[in-house]
Amino acid sequence: MSILKHISKLKEESHDDLCAYIKHHIKEIFNTHQLNKHYLLLHDVKTDDAYISLIIAWLALLSGDNTKSYQLYQSINQQELDDDMLLFYKSLESLASFILTEEERLTLSKETVRNIKNEQSFFAANAYLTHGQILAGYKKLNEAADMFEKAYDIFLKEHMLFPAVVSMTNALLNWFRLGDFKKVIQKAEKTMMILSSTKDQSSLYANIIGLPMGMSYVEEDKIELAIDYLLKSYASILELELIHMHGYVEIYLMRAYHLMDQKDQLSDMVNQAEKTFHHMHYPMMEVIVLYGKLLLNQLSPKDIQKLEAYDDSHQIFHPVFNEIMAVLYNRGDSKKLDINKFEKFIDDLRYEGDVVHLQKYLVLLAERYYVNEQPKFSLKILEEVVKLYKTYNLKSALFMYPLNCFHLITKIDPEIRLKTNQQELLTQREVEILNLIGQGKTNDDISNILFITVGTVKWHMNHILSKLDCKNRIQAYDKAKRLNLIK
Repeated sequence: MSILKHISKLKEESHDDLCAYIKHHIKEIFNTHQLNKHYLLLHDVKTDDAYISLIIAWLALLSGDNTKSYQLYQSINQQELDDDMLLFYKSLESLASFILTEEERLTLSKETVRNIKNEQSFFAANAYLTHGQILAGYKKLNEAADMFEKAYDIFLKEHMLFPAVVSMTNALLNWFRLGDFKKVIQKAEKTMMILSSTKDQSSLYANIIGLPMGMSYVEEDKIELAIDYLLKSYASILELELIHMHGYVEIYLMRAYHLMDQKDQLSDMVNQAEKTFHHMHYPMMEVIVLYGKLLLNQLSPKDIQKLEAYDDSHQIFHPVFNEIMAVLYNRGDSKKLDINKFEKFIDDLRYEGDVVHLQKYLVLLAERYYVNEQPKFSLKILEEVVKLYKTYNLKSALFMYPLNCFHLITKIDPEIRLKTNQQELLTQREVEILNLIGQGKTNDDISNILFITVGTVKWHMNHILSKLDCKNRIQAYDKAKRLNLIK
């Protein structure tokens, strides 16, 4: 009989037996991706037992019911708890308390970890995982990864596969942001091998570990390999209904399809994301869909207004949102992103060591200076971009968007142009624009025919001129015809 059926049966038969069962099976209760189902069964259990209240408080927190979690936390008498449960309580306090400042949360979780007595217990693993989450929120990426890895080791020894996978995935995502792709891939492969030797839902869990691997392969421009891992991870996230793990997988599948110029697959991904997120009233989910539309050049004026409204309200802090706003500025479709604020984001990323997002922002900032006719500033920024490229093998940001400043990169390091032919070829959209120019169409005509803004047409045209080393659109059309780039 499953633990859910046991709990359901005991709930009807005996309150005392139910409480005894919960205490005895605490690890089994938390060793599942279906924590919300456990919470739904137990949320209305009335008890004065601090042990039971604490377990339900944790289930409430992990199921998104922060109010219930805090209410239960406040009702618990610490004097009734043994050392393990006190550790469990302190970890909860660092996350659930509404009265703590962020700095106080960090101090409390650090103190909780210091007070661990049994290093190999489920409660210790949970404390490490909690401290890692708080450190990650503070952008202390290396320290957070270490905590997550400690939690993973203990959960694995305790045969708690799901929290082990959550812990390792978090560790890998932090190493990913630090640009340590070699470590991400090696650790992920080892973890997947270990999981393959277990039973139950090990293959689904192993696929989740593939998410940071796929992201790493995108950054290294190994796109076909990346798509394979990302699709498997995406399938597992959907099948296991892991709502909290949506976000990066959609973003990186969109990036991968865009880099491969697979517009049909990208469009399908955007449509799937819309279906997945339609019931989630969370702005970031909508932004992910709009990101896909940006890559497809399908953002409407209404979409852009919505993004600008989010920028005004300061609701969204995800790196991809700032990426979108910077691209819109560079295309001439929005003037919302403040240059000082954007440079502050870049300084923060340098301090945090988040080289992946740092390079993306630097590329967009360099393009911003270039389109504003400040090539010297652009060149200076691109020197840092090239350094990150060489040090961390970070490639995707260089080819994510058409760049008028790309020829400056090749002046810094000609090898970059030699290593890829992506910038030598015209995209499908650029071919469409040149063919319309050959028909004598104006920018307004092209905008109406292709359902894109005039600013986007000009942005593409500038990139075409840069690629073909031409001074005007007629020269570009003639040269493209001569090189058999268009028909």
